[in-house]
Amino acid sequence: MFRAVRLWWQSGRGKETSRLFVFELTVVMIGVLAAQQVSNWASNRSQMQEVEGLYRDQMRAFGVYRIIADTYAVAIPCYRERADDLFRIAASDQAADSAQLAFAPLAGMGPDDITTEQYRLLGSQYGESTRTKIGSMQFNLREVQDEVVELNRVWFDFQRLDGAGGKVSDADRAAARAAAVKVRALLARLAENTEVIQQLARQLGVPRKLNPGITPVSNCAEMWRTGLAFRDRDRPDR
Repeated sequence: MFRAVRLWWQSGRGKETSRLFVFELTVVMIGVLAAQQVSNWASNRSQMQEVEGLYRDQMRAFGVYRIIADTYAVAIPCYRERADDLFRIAASDQAADSAQLAFAPLAGMGPDDITTEQYRLLGSQYGESTRTKIGSMQFNLREVQDEVVELNRVWFDFQRLDGAGGKVSDADRAAARAAAVKVRALLARLAENTEVIQQLARQLGVPRKLNPGITPVSNCAEMWRTGLAFRDRDRPDR
């Protein structure tokens, strides 16, 4: 068998066939590599388009959050003043009326679910400084979201000062005083986090959204009268 192979090779046909085989293999390998390069380019392009869209969405959202943070800046002193009033009532023998106990909801803002890979791409496309600022913004948005939920929950304890159901007990007054202390602490953290959001947005070059659907109330009286911690363009009657 080996003798037959040697004869076939020595005839020249083997060398010609081998050269043809090498040529065809080279062409195939080049085609495979080219296809892989095209596939990688398309994948990278798709990822870049995705992260560019994510970046634009984040900047638009941050512009809205700057307006919402403005409403918090006006509302927080109003909550603090009302909590102090309720603390004084709780420390006396008086009861509070329903208007004093009412809570005016804040406008909501919260974090987005950005994956580790998306953060990596943001850093690659826009720089580590921008990626870090966006990450810090998301952290503070999550903190604000949790603090607003907790503020709603703690404020409900002031209902124990409602004298409509009878005499307010000493235990109810103690619980209301404790709620006032918690509210003040929550408001301090909320003010700090919303200011950080404003600072990060300024550092990212994000302006306030033009023609927003909400704006700050003019004063505390408006906030308690309307029952909202912001002006809602869609509810002008409030």
